Formats: sequence, structure tokens, C-alpha cells
Amino acid sequence: MATPARVLNHRHLRVFSLVTDEYRARFVGGGPIAPEVSFNLLGQVLDFERKDPEKFRKLYQATRALKGLERRTQDFAGRIQEVVTALKTAKKEFHLIKYDRETITCKDKEEMWNEQGVQTQFPSGLGMIKSILLRYVHKGDERYILACTTSDKNVDLNELRREFRLSETEFRTLTHRGIDETDLVGIVGHSVGEVGPLLVNPKVEELDGIYFTPHLISEAIGSPQKVYDVPLSHESALLVNAVDLFSVLREKSRKYRTDPKIEIKLYGIDSLLKVTEWKVQEDKDPHSEREFRFDGTRVRFRGQEYVIRNPRSKECIATVPREQNEEGLSQRVMLPVDYGIMVRLYEQK
Repeated sequence: MATPARVLNHRHLRVFSLVTDEYRARFVGGGPIAPEVSFNLLGQVLDFERKDPEKFRKLYQATRALKGLERRTQDFAGRIQEVVTALKTAKKEFHLIKYDRETITCKDKEEMWNEQGVQTQFPSGLGMIKSILLRYVHKGDERYILACTTSDKNVDLNELRREFRLSETEFRTLTHRGIDETDLVGIVGHSVGEVGPLLVNPKVEELDGIYFTPHLISEAIGSPQKVYDVPLSHESALLVNAVDLFSVLREKSRKYRTDPKIEIKLYGIDSLLKVTEWKVQEDKDPHSEREFRFDGTRVRFRGQEYVIRNPRSKECIATVPREQNEEGLSQRVMLPVDYGIMVRLYEQK
């Protein structure tokens, strides 16, 4: 009686690939496997599925996870190298460090530092960047923000509300609670204790933004020689000043953000503000000391389009084209763009 043929599918081939890789590493020093051995291994894979399909399914899932981890590890290594190269080019101080044990929480790492006297190796100061993934609901869809601050500070949710223009309804749903390990790996590609501002694409672009808090950036500006621990894994880290890291990452993607007033302080208004369409009228108000009005002028500020109203002495009201609030009115924001800035740009055009 003939043996019924067994049809190979992608699950068999994935598990077979894992088995042959292991056999090659253990028994032939990474070299080729004889054809008869390969056929025998394939037969064992098929027999294994037939005898215990549930264990075979779990093994297949494990091989998929392993391949995914290998791919993420390769991508992340490339991302680290990209950032390191940019820091070198900018002649910024940094250190790649491997600790002698794994840590998960900021408290774990600080205890290890104290035990081993790590701080004494960095007399100009050693800090830690704590990154928190937050979720909110926008029109029924879950959206995510990664907020980065110092290890001793909590994230001010009102800062995120202003920066990401969250409505009242969206703000009420903003939380870090309910995000488990599986969610974390799926959204940012890292597990608890490994999450930091260094992410690979498309993870970066899938987030609403990666936000460096004003407290973190201001502290780093005030202590330019201080370096901050940015986790790369549970036992390795990049030590770098937070401003230097932010500047390098911001060059790669506008998803990296901080308070706009701090960005102006760091990079200057001219690098952040571009006028795309002028609307200028003579100010005929007899009580006004201003020569011009700029109502309706279109600008691009930090990559976002706005239509500004007449600027004040320190800021101006602006609307976001094609965006409406919960009442159906144009979305309004305050921009740190004053009358003097607009006059200077107008006179230079």
C-alpha cells in the first residue's frame, strides 16, 4: 500500500530552516549538510507535526518570533550606528557602555550605579532618560506618544495636550496604563526596560511623536557636559547629552519634538518658521503703533501649516488649515511668533 503524499507548506519550511541551522551549527561547524541528512531532518519535521500538531504550532510561532527578533536586532544595530556616526561628525561626546548585569527599571539601574560607583567615571554629571509610552483615542482609533524625561520626573500630561493639540475628549483618554509587554514590543519594538528615544522606522513614523520634555532639555542645556543613559538593551546603553541626541534625531525625523520655545532657543526662529504666502495690510488703527497687519498670512512652523492672525508682542493666534475642533470650528493654537519677527521677515523678503 502506497504511503500518502504529504504537502509541504510555509510552516514546515520555517521549522525545517530552524532545525537545519541548529544541526549545521552543532555537527558540521556551519558547513553544508549532506542531502540524505536534509531529507531525514525534513521527514522528522513532518512526523513531528503529525504526532503532536499543538507543539508543532507553538514551535512555528517561536521561529517566527525569533526571525522577527533577529530582523529587529539588525535594524536597531543599524540605527545605533547611524546615530553614533552623526554624533562623531558633529564632534559630540558620547559613550557606548555595557553593564555587567541586566536592569529593568530606573531604580534598578541607579542602585547598580551606586554599587559600582559608575557616577565617579563621569564627574561632569550622569543622568538617565526615562521613556514612557502613552495612548489616547482619536476618532475611535488608538494613537501613541513616546514621552522622554529625566528619571526623577513625571511627564506633565498638559504639555502633551498642548504640543499634540489634543481635544478635551482625547485628553481624557490619554494614559500610560493598560499597555502591556506585547503592546510595547508591537508599537515601539522594545520590551520593558529597553524603551528609549532611539527607535527604527517605521516605528518612529507610526507614533504621533517622540517628545523630549522641557525639563529634560533645559537641564541638558544648563549642563552641556552631562551625559544621560539611553537604554539600548537591558545591559547596554548610549551615554550622551540629551540636547546632542535630540538634535541628531530631529535631523532624521520631525517626529522628534520638544517645546517650541526651546526649539527656538536651540536652533533660532529662522530655521523653524517659513512664510509661504504673505497677506499684509497697512494698519490704519489710529491707536495702533504698528505699521502693518499680517492677518491671513500663511506660514510653516516646525513643519506644520498655519494661518496667522495679527501677531502680538510675544505670540500670535493661528488656525490650522483643514482641521476643526470638537465644535466644528477651525482649530486654533498659540504660536511663539511675535510682531517684530513678522516685520523682520517681511522686510527681508
